[in-house]
Amino acid sequence: MRFRFAFACMSAAIVALAGAASPGPAAAQGTLSVCPAALGGQRLTGVTFFDGPLADNAALAPEESIQRGESVVNTWRFANRDRITIRCSYGPEGARVSDRPLRPEQRTCTARYRTVEGGRLALVDVGCR
Repeated sequence: MRFRFAFACMSAAIVALAGAASPGPAAAQGTLSVCPAALGGQRLTGVTFFDGPLADNAALAPEESIQRGESVVNTWRFANRDRITIRCSYGPEGARVSDRPLRPEQRTCTARYRTVEGGRLALVDVGCR
């Protein structure tokens, strides 16, 4: 559990440093976007998946992280999870957040990042199917 939380925090820190992300299509065909590109005038900058109540702070690390050129694709699979909450973060350092439950039929989520100035990662889009 500690590893998952530490990895998720590290990922969130990297994304927070990325600054503004550009909106884009869902990561894969047949995938529904789960985080709007903007909220209250702030761009999407990060995503975190939680297992169980948010108060437990059980952030999940991606099961797979693949680098493709200037892009990184993280994938989470939730086959044996009852209650997954998605936290979409917006603006600098995740100043605004939107939490929502993952729909039961959505069992795989993908977040696409691109490398920006200084080698930082910027979130492009998040989708689940």
